[in-house]
Amino acid sequence: MYHLLKKTRQAIGFVLFFTPLILIGQVDYDKVPDPSNCYYLSGGIIHESATKTPYVGNITIRNGIIEKIDRSHKAPFDATVITLDSSHVYPGFIDMLSHAGVKTPEVNKDLKAKFPGMPPDELAGITPYRRSKDAYDPKSGQLAKLRAAGFTTVHAALEGGMLTGETMLINTAGTDAYLVSDTEHMYAQFKGAGQYYPSTIIAVIAKWKDLVKQARQDKTYLNSYRAASSGMERPEISKSSEALFDVADKKQRVFFKTHKMLNVYRAISLRNELDLDMVLTHVPEVHAMADKIASENIGLALALQIVDTTKYTVDSSRLEMDEEYSALLRAQRSSMNMDAKNAAILAEKNISFGFSTEGNDPSKAQEIILQMIDNGLSKEEAFDALTMQAARLLHIDKVTGSLQNGKLGQLVVFDKEYFSEKASLEYAITGGQLFELETKKESSSSEATVDIAGTWSYEIGTPDQVRKGTIIFNEASKGVYDVEIISEGGNSEKLSAINLNGDAMSFDYEYTEDGFTMEIGFDIKFEEEKFKGNVAAGEFGSFPVDGSLLKKPE
Repeated sequence: MYHLLKKTRQAIGFVLFFTPLILIGQVDYDKVPDPSNCYYLSGGIIHESATKTPYVGNITIRNGIIEKIDRSHKAPFDATVITLDSSHVYPGFIDMLSHAGVKTPEVNKDLKAKFPGMPPDELAGITPYRRSKDAYDPKSGQLAKLRAAGFTTVHAALEGGMLTGETMLINTAGTDAYLVSDTEHMYAQFKGAGQYYPSTIIAVIAKWKDLVKQARQDKTYLNSYRAASSGMERPEISKSSEALFDVADKKQRVFFKTHKMLNVYRAISLRNELDLDMVLTHVPEVHAMADKIASENIGLALALQIVDTTKYTVDSSRLEMDEEYSALLRAQRSSMNMDAKNAAILAEKNISFGFSTEGNDPSKAQEIILQMIDNGLSKEEAFDALTMQAARLLHIDKVTGSLQNGKLGQLVVFDKEYFSEKASLEYAITGGQLFELETKKESSSSEATVDIAGTWSYEIGTPDQVRKGTIIFNEASKGVYDVEIISEGGNSEKLSAINLNGDAMSFDYEYTEDGFTMEIGFDIKFEEEKFKGNVAAGEFGSFPVDGSLLKKPE
């Protein structure tokens, strides 16, 4: 326990360099009554796929399946009729990686390790036997947020260590009938186990090799035993090894989170050496890695994230006097500006990719995609990445990704063309349920309702002591703040473009030091000259945070 508390103190005492995860007001939906569970959508401009010419037509969906789609068929007698009046109908968008709809597994506090070098798999973050299906949370608010952004299918993964477990493919209806497909993949990342083995990246790589090779050996022995057990000892196979049989046989695809450029090379090297089926996620600086990824013929889940370079603080007094500073700033901004061009580069290199909202705000998806289109990505390529290309990478293109007879009736309806101008979602059909956006009820709570500019104190109540410091909020534009966090020890970090949503702010970031990685999440709610909230410190739990206004800007 001492070591756990020590790691907690290190993580929370560390300078807070938050990557913002914006907390938005949940869009208000009402489910339309469906006595027959048959819907007839008429008069819409139908976009079957990125390769088909749109046309005005009708769609009948019965029991969650597209029964008929064409230009002229009539409504079934038992259908709920929705007249679209030239609204645009698209296949529901696919989120290639998210943690939406999945509860974070609880840590087994009874687990002990006699030796740090030989911990139980769960303590080491090795849980390939866990299934996202067992942690499904239909009440997850993220499902409604994704649905509001046009996503009807989500590839959901558990959070955890180096091997978190099997993923699931779900709809965003938020009901008990949640599966889009029985297809499951494996989610992995270069995440050390802290005080236990494997604690470093190199150790994680070595452990991966051991696990896959052991799984292949165990399966070969098991097959031999089943064929002729005479004279053979009964095999004793760990549940981790058995859970990796399909990965070892390339029957299950590994979605590998990389984060760093070097980790991209490491993941590809593991794939090649162990002969795995792999898709990369969270690839940094895609433009610099595109040739390597293309040469390896490996798919990619591209994060829906673009850095807003206009929000970064620049010391203008140094620009003319300090050439080194100016050159560094130009290089930094040039690199960040490439974020908007990453998708176009992937398309140009014929790299298969879809989009991932993991760690980002789904409500910003359209804005980001339109920026990508402004920077070279075609509308057709964006459409394909959101639908069929993502479906192929997830092995679900037989059931979704386009609008066709017999496929799942996963679709979204926008009042305007999605890829040319800001469009509003009118309807979403997902999981056999029809959801209608009530614009009159649309939440305005995402707009800032308080003025938090000024210097604030903060206190975090960790088990051993109270952590203190100050936070300075400088309003860059309406509801958007530049933030400086100063710890009690004097360390500081500056953040930019942090949104205030109503009276709330939310930050998530991944803290890593010496191979130890922890997910830290802050949720703060302001009331007059106070704020309260919680900080989630990975597997160690949640701790209260309080703050008070010290002074307003002069």
